[in-house]
Amino acid sequence: MLGKLIKYELKGTAHYFLPLIAAILILSLIFSLFGSLYAQWATWISGLMIFVEVVLIIALAVMTLVITIQRFYKNLLGDEGYLMFSLPVSTHYNILSKLLVATLWNIAVLLAVTLSIGILVMHADIAGILQMAWQQLTQWLNMSNFSILFIILEWIVVGLISVAGNILLLYLAMAIGQLANEHKFLASFGAYIALQCALGILTALLAIIIPFHFTLDWLNTFSPVALVHIITLAVAADAIIGGTIYYFLTHWLLKRKLNLT
Repeated sequence: MLGKLIKYELKGTAHYFLPLIAAILILSLIFSLFGSLYAQWATWISGLMIFVEVVLIIALAVMTLVITIQRFYKNLLGDEGYLMFSLPVSTHYNILSKLLVATLWNIAVLLAVTLSIGILVMHADIAGILQMAWQQLTQWLNMSNFSILFIILEWIVVGLISVAGNILLLYLAMAIGQLANEHKFLASFGAYIALQCALGILTALLAIIIPFHFTLDWLNTFSPVALVHIITLAVAADAIIGGTIYYFLTHWLLKRKLNLT
């Protein structure tokens, strides 16, 4: 049943994302080719192309956020919620289907934006600068006997977990906002701000409890390779713990406190 929900969710969101992702990539190719062929006109034309590209990137980012919120809010907390929760499907599946598809599109948009920027700078001097920086990084990692592929894979996994965690925080805020008798969407926004403030306070308290100089002295005892692993593990653990808490709180609210009135 989870597979069917994911298929339904993909079908319901693809017509939003695919055209805009295709547009930003095609325009990047056109702009890059045009800039290479007509470099003598680059002063104002390049500025115009960059402006259009930035507008598209902003539009894609905003649309991704809006659809991530809209699909969860409308399908599970709005009028469609009566239908979704009347189906012989667990609350876990309802949340997971939204989460997995939203994470997929967020990653796809991030890759599309990165690729479009890469296409634009291929013919510019910045490409040489990036190549030099990459060579220096590779050289440092090789000197440390550290696999560059392994560290890339590690951070890809951490990135996926972090994206999912941020989406779950949005879901939790919307589930909390649903408890309000009226102005539920506004209450959801307020809940999100409150959750972010709470996380900031918690981080500050941890910084006070764990002295910075102690942490720095402890980290200095490790080699650069081990330090990279420790930082990666710490970021991953933070994202996993936070995401797990957000998920189960959201599930509990939808299961026990859902108010569709």
